[in-house]
Amino acid sequence: DENTERLRRQMLRLSDPFGLIHEREEAPTEPAAVEADAPLPEPAGDVSPEIETAPPANSNAALTAAILLLEDELKNWPRNSAGRPENLPAWRQRQTDLRLLLMVAGRGAESVRTVEALPREEQEFWQSLMMAMNQYRMTDESIPRSDLLGETLRQLRTAERRLQPLARLEISRLQLCSRINGFGNVVAFPTSDFEPGQRLLLYVGLRNFRSELTSEGRYRTESAAVIEYIREEDGQALEPVRLPSIPDECDEQRTDFYQSIELTAPLLEGSWIVRVRVRDQLSMQTTEAQLKLNVR
Repeated sequence: DENTERLRRQMLRLSDPFGLIHEREEAPTEPAAVEADAPLPEPAGDVSPEIETAPPANSNAALTAAILLLEDELKNWPRNSAGRPENLPAWRQRQTDLRLLLMVAGRGAESVRTVEALPREEQEFWQSLMMAMNQYRMTDESIPRSDLLGETLRQLRTAERRLQPLARLEISRLQLCSRINGFGNVVAFPTSDFEPGQRLLLYVGLRNFRSELTSEGRYRTESAAVIEYIREEDGQALEPVRLPSIPDECDEQRTDFYQSIELTAPLLEGSWIVRVRVRDQLSMQTTEAQLKLNVR
């Protein structure tokens, strides 16, 4: 409409602070040729030329114009026969750009609107992330800063849990130990050299697994592992060790987990690769990692 076009023309006179305006640049014009016999201009002496300065940019007008441009672009975004947006990564980026601008403009309620066509977990991740940012940016001095930061952290943790099952399953820590006392608390071997058949404990830390809510209101996870020994010098592989699936239930949704696996060092001497493959039994994702040991 007329108001949108007026704001758009106003934005074109600015320096495009948000990188949202794509106006075709004018081709540079060739400077006029100077005649060979034309006299050079006289020096200006102490007279300083007047420099025309543009009026300061109105940040509110710039934000409003950028928001209107993005809303118009998204309204007219091409869609396929099923009604889904084409070029989904670019469309998702523009949707999140719009919500960031709405947040900066002080329109917090609009900035947490769901982004259609995204998986439910991603929509909830984005809403929690924007609520965290809105909390952090609050200027109400009647609310203790520690309370605002606490609520910001709560929303960020919620955002992490929403995104976790969509991310790639990851082995965050793999270590040979003599004792495992609990989560992240192990007694590691001081060396990677072992006796044939020596008893070992393997600590396997996991991230980005899926949790399911049970009928009792608890969060259930389940994973299984396969251990392989491969001798480096000739590639000889021992029979894989397939471990039974390990279920776990917790009152709160876990963001990390570990398995404690009991092993024995190979009987044959040499340098060995210990390859660990873990499968999340709920998401059916698989990941692997490896370490080395020497049998003397």
